[in-house]
Amino acid sequence: MALIWISAVRILSEHITPRIIAMAFPCEGAESIYRNDISEVSAFLNMFHENHFKVFNLCAERTYDPAKLGGNVEWMPFTDHSPAPTEEIFCFCEHAYDWLIADPNNVIVVHCKAGKGRTGLMVCAYLLYSRECSDPVTAIQYYGEKRTKNGKGLTISSQRRYLFYFYDLWKHGPRNLVPLVISRISLYSNVSMKHDIAIQISCNGGNGSFQLNQILDSQHGGCVANLVKEGKNTTFLFSEVRIMGDVRIAVYDARYSGKPIFYFWFNTAFVDGNLFTLASKSELDKPSKVIVVFSSRLLQKFGRAEVMLGGEGRAMEHITKKLSNINRFLSPVRRY
Repeated sequence: MALIWISAVRILSEHITPRIIAMAFPCEGAESIYRNDISEVSAFLNMFHENHFKVFNLCAERTYDPAKLGGNVEWMPFTDHSPAPTEEIFCFCEHAYDWLIADPNNVIVVHCKAGKGRTGLMVCAYLLYSRECSDPVTAIQYYGEKRTKNGKGLTISSQRRYLFYFYDLWKHGPRNLVPLVISRISLYSNVSMKHDIAIQISCNGGNGSFQLNQILDSQHGGCVANLVKEGKNTTFLFSEVRIMGDVRIAVYDARYSGKPIFYFWFNTAFVDGNLFTLASKSELDKPSKVIVVFSSRLLQKFGRAEVMLGGEGRAMEHITKKLSNINRFLSPVRRY
Protein backbone atom coordinates (compact mmCIF):
# COMPACT_ATOMS: atom_id res chain seq x y z
CA MET A 1 0.00 0.00 0.00
CA ALA A 2 1.43 3.35 -0.99
CA LEU A 3 1.67 6.25 1.42
CA ILE A 4 1.60 9.34 -0.78
CA TRP A 5 2.74 12.70 0.60
CA ILE A 6 2.01 15.82 -1.41
CA SER A 7 2.96 18.87 0.68
CA ALA A 8 0.76 18.29 3.75
CA VAL A 9 -1.48 15.76 2.01
CA ARG A 10 -1.19 12.13 3.12
CA ILE A 11 -3.18 9.53 1.18
CA LEU A 12 -3.27 5.75 1.63
CA SER A 13 -3.84 4.78 -2.00
CA GLU A 14 -2.38 3.05 -5.00
CA HIS A 15 -2.58 3.58 -8.74
CA ILE A 16 -3.49 0.16 -10.10
CA THR A 17 -3.23 1.67 -13.58
CA PRO A 18 -2.63 5.34 -14.47
CA ARG A 19 -6.42 5.79 -14.50
CA ILE A 20 -7.58 3.46 -11.71
CA ILE A 21 -6.92 4.46 -8.08
CA ALA A 22 -7.66 2.09 -5.18
CA MET A 23 -7.76 3.52 -1.68
CA ALA A 24 -9.04 3.14 1.88
CA PHE A 25 -12.26 4.74 3.11
CA PRO A 26 -12.12 8.56 3.36
CA CYS A 27 -12.82 9.28 7.03
CA GLU A 28 -13.29 12.10 9.47
CA GLY A 29 -12.25 12.40 13.09
CA ALA A 30 -9.96 9.98 14.92
CA GLU A 31 -10.31 7.24 12.31
CA SER A 32 -8.65 9.47 9.71
CA ILE A 33 -5.36 8.99 11.60
CA TYR A 34 -4.97 5.45 10.26
CA ARG A 35 -7.20 5.53 7.18
CA ASN A 36 -7.70 8.50 4.85
CA ASP A 37 -8.74 11.98 5.90
CA ILE A 38 -11.58 12.96 3.58
CA SER A 39 -10.36 16.55 3.33
CA GLU A 40 -6.91 15.33 2.27
CA VAL A 41 -8.45 12.94 -0.27
CA SER A 42 -10.38 15.86 -1.72
CA ALA A 43 -7.23 17.99 -1.85
CA PHE A 44 -5.26 15.19 -3.52
CA LEU A 45 -7.90 14.50 -6.17
CA ASN A 46 -8.44 18.16 -6.96
CA MET A 47 -4.71 18.75 -7.11
CA PHE A 48 -4.11 16.11 -9.78
CA HIS A 49 -7.50 15.27 -11.32
CA GLU A 50 -9.74 18.29 -10.84
CA ASN A 51 -13.11 17.79 -12.54
CA HIS A 52 -11.86 14.49 -13.94
CA PHE A 53 -12.40 11.98 -11.15
CA LYS A 54 -15.30 9.74 -10.21
CA VAL A 55 -15.43 7.92 -6.87
CA PHE A 56 -17.03 4.50 -6.32
CA ASN A 57 -17.91 3.81 -2.67
CA LEU A 58 -18.42 0.05 -2.16
CA CYS A 59 -19.13 0.19 1.60
CA ALA A 60 -22.54 -1.09 2.67
CA GLU A 61 -21.88 -0.31 6.33
CA ARG A 62 -21.17 3.40 5.99
CA THR A 63 -21.07 6.37 3.67
CA TYR A 64 -20.32 10.11 3.68
CA ASP A 65 -21.54 13.33 2.13
CA PRO A 66 -20.63 13.07 -1.60
CA ALA A 67 -20.25 16.85 -1.72
CA LYS A 68 -17.04 16.52 0.31
CA LEU A 69 -15.49 14.77 -2.70
CA GLY A 70 -16.96 17.03 -5.34
CA GLY A 71 -20.30 15.25 -5.66
CA ASN A 72 -19.31 12.75 -8.34
CA VAL A 73 -19.58 9.73 -6.03
CA GLU A 74 -21.50 6.55 -6.86
CA TRP A 75 -22.52 4.29 -3.99
CA MET A 76 -22.48 0.61 -5.02
CA PRO A 77 -22.67 -1.12 -1.64
CA PHE A 78 -22.07 -4.72 -0.68
CA THR A 79 -21.10 -6.37 2.59
CA ASP A 80 -17.55 -6.51 3.94
CA HIS A 81 -15.69 -9.79 3.28
CA SER A 82 -18.41 -10.82 0.83
CA PRO A 83 -18.75 -10.89 -2.96
CA ALA A 84 -20.96 -8.62 -5.03
CA PRO A 85 -23.67 -10.17 -7.21
CA THR A 86 -22.48 -10.61 -10.79
CA GLU A 87 -25.12 -8.14 -11.96
CA GLU A 88 -23.59 -5.50 -9.69
CA ILE A 89 -20.09 -6.27 -10.97
CA PHE A 90 -21.21 -5.74 -14.57
CA CYS A 91 -22.97 -2.53 -13.55
CA PHE A 92 -19.77 -1.23 -11.96
CA CYS A 93 -17.74 -2.09 -15.05
CA GLU A 94 -20.22 -0.36 -17.36
CA HIS A 95 -20.32 2.82 -15.27
CA ALA A 96 -16.54 2.90 -14.88
CA TYR A 97 -16.07 2.36 -18.62
CA ASP A 98 -18.56 5.10 -19.53
CA TRP A 99 -16.71 7.58 -17.31
CA LEU A 100 -13.24 6.66 -18.53
CA ILE A 101 -14.17 6.66 -22.21
CA ALA A 102 -15.81 10.10 -21.93
CA ASP A 103 -12.48 11.91 -21.53
CA PRO A 104 -8.89 10.63 -21.74
CA ASN A 105 -8.07 12.60 -18.59
CA ASN A 106 -10.78 10.96 -16.49
CA VAL A 107 -9.84 8.59 -13.66
CA ILE A 108 -11.84 6.42 -11.29
CA VAL A 109 -11.26 6.10 -7.54
CA VAL A 110 -12.49 2.88 -5.94
CA HIS A 111 -12.69 2.25 -2.21
CA CYS A 112 -14.34 0.06 0.39
CA LYS A 113 -13.19 0.16 4.04
CA ALA A 114 -9.56 -0.93 3.82
CA GLY A 115 -9.52 -0.57 0.04
CA LYS A 116 -8.45 -4.16 -0.56
CA GLY A 117 -11.06 -6.94 -0.80
CA ARG A 118 -14.25 -5.45 -2.21
CA THR A 119 -12.17 -2.90 -4.08
CA GLY A 120 -10.04 -5.73 -5.46
CA LEU A 121 -13.04 -7.67 -6.74
CA MET A 122 -14.34 -4.69 -8.71
CA VAL A 123 -10.95 -3.52 -9.96
CA CYS A 124 -9.95 -7.04 -11.06
CA ALA A 125 -13.27 -7.38 -12.86
CA TYR A 126 -12.65 -4.11 -14.66
CA LEU A 127 -9.14 -5.21 -15.65
CA LEU A 128 -10.83 -8.16 -17.37
CA TYR A 129 -13.65 -6.05 -18.77
CA SER A 130 -11.24 -3.55 -20.34
CA ARG A 131 -8.95 -6.39 -21.45
CA GLU A 132 -6.05 -5.04 -19.45
CA CYS A 133 -5.73 -8.59 -18.09
CA SER A 134 -6.50 -11.76 -20.00
CA ASP A 135 -7.82 -14.00 -17.21
CA PRO A 136 -8.79 -13.88 -13.51
CA VAL A 137 -5.54 -15.38 -12.23
CA THR A 138 -3.52 -12.71 -14.03
CA ALA A 139 -5.84 -9.96 -12.79
CA ILE A 140 -5.60 -11.15 -9.17
CA GLN A 141 -1.82 -11.35 -9.36
CA TYR A 142 -1.49 -7.94 -11.02
CA TYR A 143 -3.81 -6.26 -8.51
CA GLY A 144 -2.00 -7.87 -5.56
CA GLU A 145 1.37 -6.65 -6.79
CA LYS A 146 0.10 -3.12 -7.35
CA ARG A 147 -2.05 -2.78 -4.23
CA THR A 148 -0.03 -4.52 -1.49
CA LYS A 149 3.56 -5.14 -0.47
CA ASN A 150 3.06 -8.89 0.00
CA GLY A 151 1.01 -9.45 -3.16
CA LYS A 152 -2.08 -10.49 -1.17
CA GLY A 153 -4.75 -8.21 -2.54
CA LEU A 154 -7.88 -10.21 -3.35
CA THR A 155 -7.75 -12.98 -0.74
CA ILE A 156 -11.36 -13.73 0.28
CA SER A 157 -12.23 -17.05 -1.37
CA SER A 158 -15.80 -16.20 -2.35
CA GLN A 159 -14.74 -12.85 -3.82
CA ARG A 160 -12.24 -14.72 -5.97
CA ARG A 161 -14.94 -17.27 -6.86
CA TYR A 162 -17.26 -14.48 -8.02
CA LEU A 163 -14.50 -12.98 -10.13
CA PHE A 164 -14.35 -16.30 -11.97
CA TYR A 165 -18.17 -16.22 -12.27
CA PHE A 166 -17.90 -12.76 -13.83
CA TYR A 167 -15.22 -13.95 -16.24
CA ASP A 168 -17.34 -16.95 -17.24
CA LEU A 169 -20.28 -14.68 -18.07
CA TRP A 170 -18.01 -12.20 -19.82
CA LYS A 171 -16.43 -14.90 -21.96
CA HIS A 172 -19.30 -17.32 -22.59
CA GLY A 173 -22.46 -15.27 -22.10
CA PRO A 174 -25.38 -15.59 -19.67
CA ARG A 175 -26.39 -18.76 -17.86
CA ASN A 176 -29.86 -19.88 -16.90
CA LEU A 177 -30.60 -19.26 -13.24
CA VAL A 178 -32.69 -22.11 -11.85
CA PRO A 179 -34.04 -22.78 -8.37
CA LEU A 180 -32.44 -25.66 -6.51
CA VAL A 181 -33.22 -27.64 -3.38
CA ILE A 182 -30.55 -28.39 -0.77
CA SER A 183 -30.92 -31.98 0.37
CA ARG A 184 -27.84 -32.22 2.58
CA ILE A 185 -24.72 -30.41 3.75
CA SER A 186 -21.80 -32.58 4.85
CA LEU A 187 -18.74 -31.41 6.77
CA TYR A 188 -15.75 -33.72 6.70
CA SER A 189 -13.02 -33.32 9.30
CA ASN A 190 -9.94 -35.19 10.46
CA VAL A 191 -10.82 -34.70 14.12
CA SER A 192 -13.92 -35.51 16.14
CA MET A 193 -16.35 -32.63 16.55
CA LYS A 194 -17.01 -32.56 20.28
CA HIS A 195 -19.55 -29.75 20.24
CA ASP A 196 -22.69 -29.20 18.23
CA ILE A 197 -22.55 -26.99 15.19
CA ALA A 198 -25.23 -24.86 13.61
CA ILE A 199 -25.79 -23.85 10.00
CA GLN A 200 -27.46 -20.75 8.60
CA ILE A 201 -28.49 -20.53 4.95
CA SER A 202 -29.39 -17.25 3.24
CA CYS A 203 -30.03 -16.30 -0.39
CA ASN A 204 -31.30 -13.42 -2.50
CA GLY A 205 -33.71 -15.43 -4.64
CA GLY A 206 -31.89 -14.46 -7.81
CA ASN A 207 -32.88 -10.78 -7.65
CA GLY A 208 -29.30 -9.54 -8.06
CA SER A 209 -29.24 -7.80 -4.67
CA PHE A 210 -26.45 -8.07 -2.11
CA GLN A 211 -29.15 -8.17 0.60
CA LEU A 212 -29.98 -11.75 1.54
CA ASN A 213 -32.96 -13.30 3.29
CA GLN A 214 -32.24 -15.97 5.88
CA ILE A 215 -34.14 -19.10 4.92
CA LEU A 216 -32.81 -21.53 7.52
CA ASP A 217 -31.19 -21.57 10.95
CA SER A 218 -30.55 -25.13 12.12
CA GLN A 219 -30.72 -24.05 15.77
CA HIS A 220 -34.38 -23.28 15.29
CA GLY A 221 -35.32 -26.54 13.60
CA GLY A 222 -37.47 -25.76 10.59
CA CYS A 223 -36.37 -27.66 7.52
CA VAL A 224 -33.65 -29.73 9.21
CA ALA A 225 -34.95 -33.28 8.87
CA ASN A 226 -32.04 -34.99 10.59
CA LEU A 227 -28.50 -34.51 11.88
CA VAL A 228 -26.17 -37.43 11.29
CA LYS A 229 -22.76 -37.78 12.95
CA GLU A 230 -20.56 -40.52 11.58
CA GLY A 231 -17.20 -40.59 13.30
CA LYS A 232 -15.51 -37.28 12.56
CA ASN A 233 -18.06 -36.17 9.96
CA THR A 234 -21.34 -34.30 10.35
CA THR A 235 -24.21 -34.25 7.86
CA PHE A 236 -27.31 -32.05 7.94
CA LEU A 237 -30.26 -33.54 6.07
CA PHE A 238 -32.95 -31.13 4.89
CA SER A 239 -36.55 -31.66 3.90
CA GLU A 240 -37.33 -28.52 1.91
CA VAL A 241 -34.69 -25.81 1.53
CA ARG A 242 -35.16 -23.99 -1.76
CA ILE A 243 -32.44 -21.66 -2.98
CA MET A 244 -31.82 -19.55 -6.06
CA GLY A 245 -29.23 -16.97 -7.02
CA ASP A 246 -26.56 -15.92 -4.56
CA VAL A 247 -26.34 -18.20 -1.53
CA ARG A 248 -24.43 -17.81 1.75
CA ILE A 249 -23.91 -20.78 4.06
CA ALA A 250 -22.43 -20.04 7.49
CA VAL A 251 -21.24 -22.62 10.04
CA TYR A 252 -21.31 -21.76 13.74
CA ASP A 253 -20.31 -23.34 17.00
CA ALA A 254 -23.77 -23.87 18.50
CA ARG A 255 -22.55 -22.57 21.88
CA TYR A 256 -21.88 -19.16 20.36
CA SER A 257 -24.33 -17.06 18.37
CA GLY A 258 -21.89 -14.42 17.13
CA LYS A 259 -19.14 -14.75 14.56
CA PRO A 260 -19.29 -17.88 12.37
CA ILE A 261 -16.49 -20.42 12.33
CA PHE A 262 -16.50 -19.98 8.58
CA TYR A 263 -18.85 -19.24 5.71
CA PHE A 264 -18.91 -19.36 1.93
CA TRP A 265 -20.90 -18.05 -1.01
CA PHE A 266 -21.91 -19.51 -4.35
CA ASN A 267 -24.43 -18.85 -7.11
CA THR A 268 -26.84 -21.55 -8.24
CA ALA A 269 -26.33 -20.68 -11.92
CA PHE A 270 -22.76 -21.95 -11.65
CA VAL A 271 -23.45 -25.28 -9.96
CA ASP A 272 -22.68 -27.97 -12.50
CA GLY A 273 -24.32 -31.25 -11.60
CA ASN A 274 -25.81 -31.62 -8.14
CA LEU A 275 -22.81 -31.15 -5.86
CA PHE A 276 -21.04 -27.99 -4.71
CA THR A 277 -17.77 -28.91 -2.99
CA LEU A 278 -15.23 -26.93 -1.00
CA ALA A 279 -12.14 -29.07 -1.14
CA SER A 280 -9.96 -27.39 1.49
CA LYS A 281 -9.77 -24.78 4.25
CA SER A 282 -8.39 -22.28 1.74
CA GLU A 283 -11.82 -22.10 0.08
CA LEU A 284 -13.52 -20.88 3.26
CA ASP A 285 -14.22 -17.21 3.94
CA LYS A 286 -12.77 -15.45 7.00
CA PRO A 287 -12.32 -18.40 9.39
CA SER A 288 -13.01 -17.19 12.90
CA LYS A 289 -10.04 -16.12 15.00
CA VAL A 290 -11.99 -16.68 18.22
CA ILE A 291 -9.97 -19.19 20.24
CA VAL A 292 -12.38 -21.96 21.21
CA VAL A 293 -11.43 -25.61 21.21
CA PHE A 294 -14.05 -26.75 18.75
CA SER A 295 -13.52 -23.97 16.25
CA SER A 296 -9.75 -24.18 16.17
CA ARG A 297 -9.69 -27.97 15.89
CA LEU A 298 -12.22 -27.96 13.06
CA LEU A 299 -10.32 -25.33 11.10
CA GLN A 300 -6.93 -26.92 11.58
CA LYS A 301 -8.12 -30.32 10.40
CA PHE A 302 -10.87 -29.31 8.01
CA GLY A 303 -11.23 -31.79 5.19
CA ARG A 304 -13.98 -30.63 2.85
CA ALA A 305 -17.59 -29.50 2.71
CA GLU A 306 -20.24 -30.71 0.30
CA VAL A 307 -23.63 -29.24 -0.54
CA MET A 308 -25.93 -31.74 -2.26
CA LEU A 309 -28.44 -30.04 -4.54
CA GLY A 310 -31.45 -31.10 -6.54
CA GLY A 311 -33.01 -29.16 -9.41
CA GLU A 312 -36.53 -27.80 -9.55
CA GLY A 313 -36.49 -27.96 -13.34
CA ARG A 314 -37.82 -24.44 -13.88
CA ALA A 315 -35.68 -21.83 -15.64
CA MET A 316 -36.18 -18.31 -14.31
CA GLU A 317 -36.73 -16.47 -17.58
CA HIS A 318 -36.64 -12.95 -16.13
CA ILE A 319 -33.23 -13.57 -14.61
CA THR A 320 -31.94 -15.06 -17.85
CA LYS A 321 -33.10 -11.96 -19.70
CA LYS A 322 -31.47 -9.71 -17.12
CA LEU A 323 -28.12 -11.47 -17.45
CA SER A 324 -28.48 -11.36 -21.23
CA ASN A 325 -27.87 -7.62 -21.06
CA ILE A 326 -24.16 -8.42 -20.96
CA ASN A 327 -24.29 -9.58 -24.60
CA ARG A 328 -23.77 -6.02 -25.83
CA PHE A 329 -20.37 -5.99 -24.13
CA LEU A 330 -19.07 -9.23 -25.59
CA SER A 331 -18.13 -8.20 -29.14
CA PRO A 332 -16.39 -4.80 -29.15
CA VAL A 333 -12.98 -4.36 -27.58
CA ARG A 334 -13.68 -2.45 -24.37
CA ARG A 335 -10.41 -0.66 -23.79
CA TYR A 336 -10.16 2.96 -22.75
